[in-house]
Amino acid sequence: MNDNPSGIDEAVIEALRLEREGRPEEALNCLGQSSITDPYILSWAGQLARKLGRLEAAERFFADAVALSPKNGVALAGMGLVSQDVGDIPSARDFFLRALEIETKASTLVFLGVAQGELGNIVEARLCYQNAILVDPAYGEAYFNLAVTFRAEQPNKAIELFSKALELDPDYAAAHRELGFSLRRVGDFANAVHHINRAIQLDKNDGWAYIYLGNLRWAMQQATQSEEAFRKAIEIWPELSVPRWCLAYLLERQGRKYEARSLYEQSLDLDPDDFIANRRLGLFLMECGETERAKDFIARAEALERENATRHSLLPGIDWE
Repeated sequence: MNDNPSGIDEAVIEALRLEREGRPEEALNCLGQSSITDPYILSWAGQLARKLGRLEAAERFFADAVALSPKNGVALAGMGLVSQDVGDIPSARDFFLRALEIETKASTLVFLGVAQGELGNIVEARLCYQNAILVDPAYGEAYFNLAVTFRAEQPNKAIELFSKALELDPDYAAAHRELGFSLRRVGDFANAVHHINRAIQLDKNDGWAYIYLGNLRWAMQQATQSEEAFRKAIEIWPELSVPRWCLAYLLERQGRKYEARSLYEQSLDLDPDDFIANRRLGLFLMECGETERAKDFIARAEALERENATRHSLLPGIDWE
């Protein structure tokens, strides 16, 4: 008697079981031992590999799926996501466009919008998000990403869109965080604190939420709470430059210049291309009378900002400029 009438490889069946049990690494290892010829299973394998950060394996699974089924929109979108993960944004955009030729999906439109935004095409990015909302008016990611494009120049528009995302999903941590940032920009500190604290409750490992909280507490003239929030961000993200230069700026304003200098230098050790860290250290050195060295950092900051102006506008923000 045939116990597997569908003809699916036993390794695939085992992988499905392991993935359901919350053992994705073991599931992926099983798939690696199987000769998969179904493009849909290959697409699932690619999604699993990508979630685990195994990008080479993900690319291989998705490419095999496309080879077997050139009109597999899921696999093409997967190829786009892997390309995005490795920083090849033009290729990512092209894969998303190919996937949308096959099927118009809100998620793929959002993926394309993110790629367009990273390429500096903000008008095209907004159109993608607006089309995603037309396809699926209940897709919160579309409202969230559309809000991000308005955050810098139209905070009230951003507040409206972040709020809509939260209507659809009250536990959307990033939307709480970004809504808090936008509310801080329009001076609504009480509601900003509420939403940023809610973001932290939902995701205690979101360093940006603590950075926002530190910035907000500083604006509220609560220096001790501000310092605590920035130190928490450093604890969560010890490898990133941003929380260190945020704390450095706070300490500099308090006259704690030795500590500030050390943190500025640490932030640039972590990321020499952080344009704000370069500028902050340059201005700090200027105040300390180290004019020639200061000019080098300020010039580098200006060059880096020009190169990445659009991309920086779409990243989480610090409203101290």
